[in-house]
Amino acid sequence: ETLYELSDPKLARLAMGSGRLYVAKGQRLSVVDLATKAVSEHAVGAPLGNLAVASGRLISAAPRGVSGYGASANALTPPASGAAALAKLGDPDWATREAASVALLKSETMVPREQLVSATRAADPEVALRAQIALGELDRLDRLVRWEPLIKQDWTARIPDLLNRLTHPNPEVRLESLRDLGKIDDGDVLTLMADLMNDADSRVAFHAAGVLLVKKDRRGIQLLAKALSGALPLDDRKQAAQLLIEHGNGSDVPILVGALEDPEPEVRALAAEGALKLSGGSALAEVEPLMKDPDPAVRIAVLMALRHAVDNPRAQELLAAAVQDKDDQIRQLAVKSLVDKKDPAAMRVLCYALGDPVKETARMAASTILKTQQTRGKTKVWRRSLIDVEGLQKGVQHRVDANRFYSAQIALRYLDDGGRLSIPALAALLGDREKRIRRLRFAGTGEGWAHFLLDRTQGKALRQADVAAIGSLTLSENPNTRIQAYQFLAEAGSGPGRGPILAQGLADEHPVIRRDVGNWLAPSDISQKGLLNAPTMRTVLLVATSSERAEGQAAAKKLLDVGGRERVVPPLLELLGDEALPEEAWVFAGRTLAAISGGGAAFDPKAPRFEMQKRFKAWWFKADKPPGELEKLLGELTDKNPSKRFMAARKAAEMPTPAVREALIGSLQSESLRWVLDEKLKAVIAITKQDFGYKKRMPADELKQVVERIVAWEKEQR
Repeated sequence: ETLYELSDPKLARLAMGSGRLYVAKGQRLSVVDLATKAVSEHAVGAPLGNLAVASGRLISAAPRGVSGYGASANALTPPASGAAALAKLGDPDWATREAASVALLKSETMVPREQLVSATRAADPEVALRAQIALGELDRLDRLVRWEPLIKQDWTARIPDLLNRLTHPNPEVRLESLRDLGKIDDGDVLTLMADLMNDADSRVAFHAAGVLLVKKDRRGIQLLAKALSGALPLDDRKQAAQLLIEHGNGSDVPILVGALEDPEPEVRALAAEGALKLSGGSALAEVEPLMKDPDPAVRIAVLMALRHAVDNPRAQELLAAAVQDKDDQIRQLAVKSLVDKKDPAAMRVLCYALGDPVKETARMAASTILKTQQTRGKTKVWRRSLIDVEGLQKGVQHRVDANRFYSAQIALRYLDDGGRLSIPALAALLGDREKRIRRLRFAGTGEGWAHFLLDRTQGKALRQADVAAIGSLTLSENPNTRIQAYQFLAEAGSGPGRGPILAQGLADEHPVIRRDVGNWLAPSDISQKGLLNAPTMRTVLLVATSSERAEGQAAAKKLLDVGGRERVVPPLLELLGDEALPEEAWVFAGRTLAAISGGGAAFDPKAPRFEMQKRFKAWWFKADKPPGELEKLLGELTDKNPSKRFMAARKAAEMPTPAVREALIGSLQSESLRWVLDEKLKAVIAITKQDFGYKKRMPADELKQVVERIVAWEKEQR
């Protein structure tokens, strides 16, 4: 049976006795006659607290003291009319408005709450303000009545006037008392905090939710989510993120992920850390974009949070990228986050820090890797897996001697375990300015850098960068290093540009180097080809005509004397037409060829270089070919077999004699096959150094004109 219907049960105080039901709400009292179900409304002078009925009297324990009311309804004052006071809030007369406000505050319970709420939206701002004040006072009185029984004496002993402070109109006062209350270790505090989450001030409600979460009560989690969404100022958003980091769980990850795009870097940083921590690293995909955040503080925060995802392969990749970040602090933090890990993946990432420009960062990484390499009971395969070669090779070229020494020790162990370094890296170690680095040897075998470098070069095809790196060792002040460098170049299978570098050894101050270089360029065994090509011969000629070192001149001239004409003449012939060759070197080359020809061709230092080249090529063709070879070639230029004509044209390009040129040009007009004619034209152009307007795949009529121009040119030469 319903005795009395309550619109808001949580605001009501109940008591029953003497045939009546008493329902108190603030300063309003409803009395229900249980026999007749009649209801009478009354007003009291102060808010009613806990109620009791004794001897026909209503007893109220209110915040201001204990009050007693008579047994009859006549002892209760009928309520004043609040509607009239509400209507006068907008009166033109200030005194009338003020009196209405005072009257309304004394009898606000007579006005339904809905009417007060509606009045706060009035067009007249003063009416809205005064209604808001009245509504606030109503709520405050309700809280006074509701919270007074909850507050314990030991709370008020620690926080004086706690109840009035918690219900104070100023939200800052409420906020301060809430923080003090949150420090009390009492489970009953949670009941009060849950009610405080309904506070009209969002910051008070938020901090109440925070206290609940700290005390393992998640009823306020949605308020924290709202705060992180941008509803509160920066400091509160930061506090919300920190609360979730310290007291949240995996279900809070979406809240933190949503804050990753906060406009403030401090919030983004905290959100990233929390998302990774609470997800156990599984939120890495959402957090990863912040590794490219423009604010270094955010990247640092993400980096530090990666410890929560250290087993994630992608986290290792991000750490590797962070170790190479442009920010010094980020790189150092990345290294620090890995130094306690002893697994191969972490060590490979640390290798990227070996070449770090910050001395301490590189030292920290190198020391960690070196200690891990020395782990007992591990196989060579496991130790090799610790090393990232690219990072290690940067480390051995670090600008700080101590850091290079660390990296060099790592490199030596890696090589002894079967690893491989690039030739430039090995060359850098062998030629290091620090003696202790150059002389490093592995204790077990006594092998050093030269051993590993010889193994990488002997019989191997070198790249240009390899040749350049070894070539730099030939400039070392240490003669042993220079000897080894020339040996590496000479014993390599091939390498662009190694010949000229070797030829420079002819001018070295060390006699062993001058002797060995001569043997490498032109071995005494005539069946071996040697290394005397045109670029190498150019260097030999420059050394032979240089006035800097007499020993070098002698070594170069001796090489030309004993090198064998099959090795010496072809590169000299090629250089004889080189307009860029210094005059002195060109004259020396011509006279050397004249001496080798034994009178077969005369050298004229005043003649054009092209003419001298043609003269000596003609001599060399005859001297290098068996008797009858020229006559055979001239006949094949007009042979019936087109393949023979084609091959004869190709050979003719290498024989710039007048007879060959005349025969070749004479056969052009009678040539019927286009592919043979093209080859003959190429030979003519090679011999005469004239292009005559010839182009590949040109129309037949234009090709005929080219032939006519060549024939006309030949007639002019006669």
